[in-house]
This record gives sequence, C-alpha cells and structure tokens, in this order.
Amino acid sequence: MTAALLLDAGQIFVTQAAVQAIVVSTLIPDPGQAFLRWSDALIGGVVALVAATVVPRAPLRRPREQVAVVVGKISALLRASAMRIEDRDVQLAMATLTDARMTDTLIAELRAASDEGLSVLASSPFRWRHKDGVRRMAEMVEPLDFALRNTRVVARRVAVACYRDEAIPLGYATFLRSLAGVADQMAAELKADRMASTAREPLIALAEESSMLERTPVLSAEVVLASVRSLIADLLAVSGMDPLAATDAIPPLVE
Repeated sequence: MTAALLLDAGQIFVTQAAVQAIVVSTLIPDPGQAFLRWSDALIGGVVALVAATVVPRAPLRRPREQVAVVVGKISALLRASAMRIEDRDVQLAMATLTDARMTDTLIAELRAASDEGLSVLASSPFRWRHKDGVRRMAEMVEPLDFALRNTRVVARRVAVACYRDEAIPLGYATFLRSLAGVADQMAAELKADRMASTAREPLIALAEESSMLERTPVLSAEVVLASVRSLIADLLAVSGMDPLAATDAIPPLVE
C-alpha cells in the first residue's frame, strides 16, 4: 500500500494492494510450499499483461466514435432547421428544438469516453501508441460543446420564427444545408480516426459566404446568422485549428 501511495496510482490501486496483502498474510502456505506464492504471482502477472494487451481496445475507439456521433447530430439538426425555415411548420420546429435540447447527454457521454480512454492509456503501456489520437479526441470536447450550444440556438430561433410567423430568408436554409454537408464530411473523417483538417477550406469558404448573406430586420434571422458564424468557428477548432485563429477566419459582415 505504501508503494501504491508513493506511485500516486489512485485509490483503486491502493485498495487492490490492501486486498492482496490481506490474502498473502492470512493464507499461510504449508511448510515447503512457500515457493508457490512466487509462481502464482508470476502467472498472475503474465495474465495481467496479456489482458492489458488484448482487452482495452473498445475504450480507445469510443472517444472518436462519440465525436463522430456529436458532429453527425449537429449536421442532422442543421438540416432539420433548414427544412423548418422553408416550410415554417411550428410543430416540427418545436420537435427539432426538443431534439436539440436533449443533446447534453451526447457531450456527457463524450467526456466519459474521453476520460475512460485516457485512463486506459495511463494503465496500459501497450496502448501508448494510441495516446496522440485519444488526446486529440479529448481536446475536442470543449469546441464540440460550444458547437452544440450554437446549434441549439439556431434550432431555438428557427422555432421562434415559425411560432411568430417570421420569415427567415430562404438563402439561410441553403446555407445551413451546405454547412451540414461539411459536418457530415467531418464526421466521416473523425470516425475513420483522422483529423478533419480537410474540412477547413470548405468551412472558411462558408465563413466568407456567411458575411454576404441577406440581412433582414427580423431578430430571429439575425440571431441565426450570428450563431451559425460562431458555429463555423467552433467546427474549425474541431478540425484542429487554434480557436483564436478560427475566430479570426470569420470575416466581418458586409453591410
């Protein structure tokens, strides 16, 4: 237990050391059989190493799979919001908003998956070659959280516009579909365990396009425009770009 504390290996390791110490000190072997303890320890150590090599693969895959799920959900909500801008169906817009408000669990699952993956890396030296990929996925949690928040704002303002019978320019619907397409591309790259760096140029092009979208005195439309531009910056950060550089990549609105 002292060794476990000195290694700062966590409460579970200390508890396991205590349990094993109890077993060793209470189960006294027969005379002349003490060497069996050493052979048991050797066999147990080999089994543990084999288990560490074979078993913990799923926790290393889960973070990138969950990242792809989150980005795919952003795409689905953008497409649904685009449809509601066109048909202005109040009931369907409210259903999209309800769906968007339930996405907090996706981020919670992503955080849990990232923590689990990092824990496996810390306990299994045979998985150290995966550390860069798992850490990249863990670094995406914050920008993806921001991206989902902005997507929820888009869904909410579209629902408000439908409820108040406010017209949002149809060009916004086309723009949301284009952004959803790029998000699908990112999800495919991330699911394949690749950084979505190929999406940067399309995202920057959409950022420039957003600065020239039709302006309107309708508040909901202006909120949608502002949220979408912030969402593009968030997705650029997910692609690996520095968050400040991603913000600078969004050009000013054209008056």
